[in-house]
Amino acid sequence: MDLGRLTRGEAIAAGSGLVLLVVMFLPWFSENAPVQIPDVKALDVTQESHNAWQSLGLIDVLLLAVILFALVVAVAQAAGVTPSDPVVPPSLFVAAAGLLAVVLILYRLVDPPGPTIELAIGQADVGRRIGLLLGLLAATGISFGGYLTLVEGQAARR
Repeated sequence: MDLGRLTRGEAIAAGSGLVLLVVMFLPWFSENAPVQIPDVKALDVTQESHNAWQSLGLIDVLLLAVILFALVVAVAQAAGVTPSDPVVPPSLFVAAAGLLAVVLILYRLVDPPGPTIELAIGQADVGRRIGLLLGLLAATGISFGGYLTLVEGQAARR
């Protein structure tokens, strides 16, 4: 396996895939359960944070599939087992898969999962954490890497 065979776009997509894999273990959402007592400042008695594996449901499996696909394409290119002139370049699928990951993460950014803390009165507040933003950036990197590989491939054919 020769990593020198990778184009800049393939390296960006694979690197972003690895970053997304690590970021999925960081906190993506947090829950605060405030206690309201009349004439007393509200206290947050319960605070929990959830990573992507705990809070995204099926989306985390889809993100893992995108990560694995970006890595498999890069490893296949580095190993030299990809065809020299495929009918449909794998980088097109990497760009599309990265775009799917961006859309899924944006969906959870706009519509966070519901709270898991049960309260007798009121409802816990769900907030967004840094892992969500870093995951969005890494997914964008996968899509950009796939797109850059497409552009590099077109320039090489000319």
